Amino acid sequence: MAKNRTLTDHAAVAAAFTLAALAATPGWAQSVRYEVTDLGAPIGGATNGAALNNVGQATGDSGNTGAPGGVGAQVFRFDPDEGMIILNDGPELMSLGQVINDVGQVAGVICVTDELPCDWRLFRHTDGVGLEILGVLGTGPSITAQRINGSGDVVGQSRFGPSSLSHAFLFTDQDGLIDLGTLGGGPISDALDVNDARQVVGRTSIGEGGGLHAFLWQDGVMQDLGTLGGNNSTAMGINDAGQIVGGADFADQTEHAFRYAPAVGMVDLHPPAADSSRGLLINDSGMVAGTFRIGGTTRAFRFSDEMGFVDIGVFDPDEGSVLVEPVDMNASGQIVGRALNIDFEAIIRVFVWAPGTGLVDLNTAIDAGLREVVLEAAVGINDAGEILVNGRVDGENRSLLLRPITGPTTFIPVAQGRSVSTETVNAPQCGPDTLFDDEAAIGFGPFDASVQTQHGCDSGFAGATGSQQSQIDPGSMSATGSTTSEAHGPIPGMVHAFGFSHFLVTFELASSSRFSLDGIMSAGSFPDANVDAVVLARLWEGQVGGVLLFQQSIEPTPGGGINTGPLEGAGVLEPGVYTLDVHAGTAMDNEVPPSRSGQTSFAFTFDVAILGDLDGDGTVGIVDFLLLLAAWGPCSDPCPPSCPADLDGDCLVGIIDFLALLGNWS
Repeated sequence: MAKNRTLTDHAAVAAAFTLAALAATPGWAQSVRYEVTDLGAPIGGATNGAALNNVGQATGDSGNTGAPGGVGAQVFRFDPDEGMIILNDGPELMSLGQVINDVGQVAGVICVTDELPCDWRLFRHTDGVGLEILGVLGTGPSITAQRINGSGDVVGQSRFGPSSLSHAFLFTDQDGLIDLGTLGGGPISDALDVNDARQVVGRTSIGEGGGLHAFLWQDGVMQDLGTLGGNNSTAMGINDAGQIVGGADFADQTEHAFRYAPAVGMVDLHPPAADSSRGLLINDSGMVAGTFRIGGTTRAFRFSDEMGFVDIGVFDPDEGSVLVEPVDMNASGQIVGRALNIDFEAIIRVFVWAPGTGLVDLNTAIDAGLREVVLEAAVGINDAGEILVNGRVDGENRSLLLRPITGPTTFIPVAQGRSVSTETVNAPQCGPDTLFDDEAAIGFGPFDASVQTQHGCDSGFAGATGSQQSQIDPGSMSATGSTTSEAHGPIPGMVHAFGFSHFLVTFELASSSRFSLDGIMSAGSFPDANVDAVVLARLWEGQVGGVLLFQQSIEPTPGGGINTGPLEGAGVLEPGVYTLDVHAGTAMDNEVPPSRSGQTSFAFTFDVAILGDLDGDGTVGIVDFLLLLAAWGPCSDPCPPSCPADLDGDCLVGIIDFLALLGNWS
């Protein structure tokens, strides 16, 4: 019997809501997962990423570095929409992209000799202009770009002749390549950073034998920033507010991290109890990241005015991780870097760090599916949290872009095995060769692949295709796929043709959630073709082979023809690990003639919503509670789907539904 809504019911719900609000318990723990994009290798060989900007573009070099007589490494720019583009189409032996700004300008060095060793020259590439060779200080032979600002100004250092002496430089459109010189007639200077106000920082020798001091260069004037009482200092970076970070010797000649601002001068940021320290990175809010040595180990810290010093920690002291070094930091203070083992022989961790997650080993935060992916070095992190890394894909050197999977954190993809494949073996009269082709997704990024194999001659034909386009988004997965197999020929013979498209994703739910699967599938065959054609969809608790929660399949109509049907399901899943497995395949292993063919296809969307998230904003809160309260009582017909607040599916919105909502309160 349906229960009518009463004042007592309202009071009980309101009291329970008040207690829940006072408890303020988080709905779920935060997790970090990344989808992986292989930047590619359009001219073959290795790909090495060097820099990342805030719109997801990257630069570096791709090709066979130092290949004698062949195509060496060439500068690339990767764009999320256009993919990898080789920027140098000239005859030069090599070109290396080193820095990139947020409008996509790339600077680096280009080899201007016909053979190794190279004489290097600075270049800058700008859309609409192309690649411009900007030169070198003196006669070279080498130059390095360290940074490019939003206006396209480039800084770095350039060697003079055969000696190892170098000077800092600044390139601008107005003045060209400028030698920034040194202080006191010293022999060496290096420019390490430039901001959008064209303020340049680095280090310079102070006269002959006078040590190295941090400098600030602006409007043609180089300013000595001094030290903290010792002999040496270095300015490593500058933000757009003019704050400078680096390391400076204290009176006892130990290096201390510092932050400099014109109004206050050089401020010692040395972490308590540290033996030495150095600031390496600074963002526009003044957060500083750096390293400090304590007890024979080198660790990383982050300093902010709000939180003070934070030791970002180590992974496992028993592994001997004794060097934790930040490489880049974004506007929100996320840090990427590396951790080395006790013997300094190998990088054992590539990490990202943030206050809410701590140290995360990036090799454990991605899934490569059927490919072997090993991340070896972090390059940079942008303000969107995207990370550029270098590593190996199936043993080949590659640069990879990691994109954070954002949105409702109740849905966390943890593994995937999306792939397409084909295989054909032709009739003996056409040659018994076997052809095989396959492609597999790397990580959780979009997958768009199509493969085909075929044999053919006057006496017969065998062919197969497999395709898939799939996407994994926050709280949602979608895919379309198809396969075909066919064979025909006038001369009898055995023909084999197989086509497959496989969507497999394992995911974790951190909160009770409602799922819905909505799609269509079809399977067909030539009449009396005796071809296996099937689409099989299953939802497992745990991995494949665990508890089977849902299964649908379709095969051709009896005697041949195309059979089409829905691919749909819905229900509630408790916190845990689940696997969605959709497999389509056509297979024949038969005599021809007669001609034979088969086909399959599927298209679906699989959505997951936190149980109780009635307004669809990815959280469960006061608006959801008010919507549930407004729907209190019996549901109208038809139920379902008329009653989204009926979380337990009994066609009554009541206390059990409220408790389910409360359990996911965030």
